Amino acid sequence: MQRDKITDRKKHKIMFRDNYTCRACSFFDTYGHGLCLDHIQAFADGGTYDCENMQCLCTTCNLIKSNKKAPALKIRTPLAVGIPYGIAVNIINERRQEFFKTIYPRSKGWFERKEKTLELIDLGVWKPAQRKRLGEAIRITLGKRKCVLSIEAELTNYRNLVAIATPATIQCDLAY
Repeated sequence: MQRDKITDRKKHKIMFRDNYTCRACSFFDTYGHGLCLDHIQAFADGGTYDCENMQCLCTTCNLIKSNKKAPALKIRTPLAVGIPYGIAVNIINERRQEFFKTIYPRSKGWFERKEKTLELIDLGVWKPAQRKRLGEAIRITLGKRKCVLSIEAELTNYRNLVAIATPATIQCDLAY
């Protein structure tokens, strides 16, 4: 079966209907950057290119969904404009994690390891083996050539990467 080309007009019609907002996590962009269209019923499973079978997802949530079957998601309103950036990122991240758990119900263990990693980072006092593991994870994640002995200088950047990482957007080697 031949795939249809989605015209820009149709793409923006669907994105306008969805408020230029990801239906899974509420990521919002006025111009649609970072957003893509997703088939509710996959094209390979007989889905069509009708507007009713398309939904707006951000690229991260589209990677999470991939070709898995999932119900149509409700249209979300964008997050409030005045909300601080850090809070907005946390809200979007929590919603992505919930979406990921609906697509991959066995993923609970990954998120538990992530939380244990964040707890380890926030502990502030580490045993020598833990310090070495954190240093090695920071070295790999941030592309350092030598072993990182003074992890305190890099810890904030590493913690932020761990906090936003999901299996679909792994950006760091977690120290668990």
